Amino acid sequence: MATENSAGAVRPSAEKAKPQPTARPAGGGSKSPGVPTTRRIRKYVDEVKVELSKATWPSREELRAQTQVVLGLLVLIGVFIAGWDAILGLIFKGLLNVLGVHR
Repeated sequence: MATENSAGAVRPSAEKAKPQPTARPAGGGSKSPGVPTTRRIRKYVDEVKVELSKATWPSREELRAQTQVVLGLLVLIGVFIAGWDAILGLIFKGLLNVLGVHR
């Protein structure tokens, strides 16, 4: 068991170190204070162009086929939802009639 005088006791320090505020650049806090904003934007756009040129783009036929798949699935899901909506509507309408609740 540790006591106040034992070597394992931890005591809070009398003075706590206060964090020093960090100095901010005069240019509004930009990451590169010596580089004009237009140059940084131009560099960013150039880097985006390089990355987009590395991408593999689908051919027109692949794009058309994938678009048809997406549109077909949208129609199927829409029909599925509309069907369930109609079925559940009939079920609840019948249930309300059985319970004697009329609108």
